[in-house]
Amino acid sequence: MTKINVRRQDLIWVYASRFLAIGINILLLPLIMRYLNDDELGLWYVFSSIAQVVNLFDFGFNSTIARHMTYAWSGAGNLEKNSVSKEYGKGTNSRLVSEIIVTCRLVYFVISLAALLVMASIGSAYLYGVVGNEMTQNMRLSWMIYMLSVFLNMFYGYWSSLLQGIGAVAERSKMSVFSKSAQIVLASVLIMSGLGLLGFVVSYFISGIILRVAGKIYFVQRTRQVPITRKVETDKIKKCFAAVWGTAWKDGVVMFSQYLSTQANTLLCAYYIDLASTSMYGVITQVVSVVASLAASYFTAYQPAYSSACLRRDIDEKKRIICVTDFVYKIVFIGGTAVLFVVGFPLLHYIRPEMKVSILFASLMCLFYYFFNQKDLFASMIASANEVPFWPAYVISSVCSLLLSVIMVRVFHMGIMGLVLAQFAVNMAYNCWYWPAYTMKKNKIRYWDIYTVGFNYLKSKISLQNT
Repeated sequence: MTKINVRRQDLIWVYASRFLAIGINILLLPLIMRYLNDDELGLWYVFSSIAQVVNLFDFGFNSTIARHMTYAWSGAGNLEKNSVSKEYGKGTNSRLVSEIIVTCRLVYFVISLAALLVMASIGSAYLYGVVGNEMTQNMRLSWMIYMLSVFLNMFYGYWSSLLQGIGAVAERSKMSVFSKSAQIVLASVLIMSGLGLLGFVVSYFISGIILRVAGKIYFVQRTRQVPITRKVETDKIKKCFAAVWGTAWKDGVVMFSQYLSTQANTLLCAYYIDLASTSMYGVITQVVSVVASLAASYFTAYQPAYSSACLRRDIDEKKRIICVTDFVYKIVFIGGTAVLFVVGFPLLHYIRPEMKVSILFASLMCLFYYFFNQKDLFASMIASANEVPFWPAYVISSVCSLLLSVIMVRVFHMGIMGLVLAQFAVNMAYNCWYWPAYTMKKNKIRYWDIYTVGFNYLKSKISLQNT
């Protein structure tokens, strides 16, 4: 069996990629807050929120295809709909790898095209409903380019899934780092040139092209020794799709539920409150999301190794990854939050004094994202065994969260504070505590093991590097 190993450089690239992917708007925050007015800034967050909606058309294929690719790369004899194969060989199953690649391309073309059509119709209608007669020619052009950018990024996003699946986490992260770095440089130049929102959108479009080229190059390099064919019989494609769809639709339901629990609030804020509040809500959400995302990056690097351990039924390896992942998550999140309050928010006030940030609101957002992202970490561990038992609970929580958010804003007039209170109350009622407990019980992990196993493993790694 082909075992997937994680190197130190993989972790470094994963953290860099995650920081740039989530934090790009924060890195550009001084520029966009200086050169974009409140309406343009609010409109950008509306663009992003609409893109989040159409990204749901991925419907769980990204993570599911990566998971099945890991099984095939690790030597699985076949693909199962709701479990991992009991048969596996000593090396990579090139037949399964070829079938997954061809199926992946077809699936991503269809969902990307569907997403483009929805953005052009429903997305445009919503945008005009928010902006109304204040829509300028620059805004229209920006929206058209942004739609095309989202299409390209969605379609060529399959390279990311394939690289993640074969354990090429460093290469997967590098392609993201290169594309986002180019976007930062281009956006800085174009925004300062006076293009405003249009400059930001053009840089996003070009970064998508770079992402596609880098992804293809890295994948070809890593799979050079594996006999991959593009000629796959139709019945094999159908069989492969059926296996992937077995859990993909559940992952898709979870994705949609996650959107309703978090990102949908930006659209509610823009529709029921105002764009100025939307810009502030969007900024705080993004900076806190960066901290949460960085804290969860350790498992991003180890997820292929964890999926491989699930295939091999390696209990000790699974337990170690779970404990170290949660231990690292706690350290990074708490440290990142401290930096945010000591440096981040004062800097934000310095850059844009008129944007008043409530410490109570920011604290509640940090607390919510800590538990929310931690719960998602454990859910990803459960799904790595090709099981998604948590999807009904996610659906119920998301619907309740959305309804409570509307009530808080429309009935009790609590503004953006009502949005985060609704999210926090609903998710803490069940999901945020149940699924971590479920995972630990299933893998026979005591809560204190997280600290002992996690600390000792990191200590051994540091000692090894110093010798």
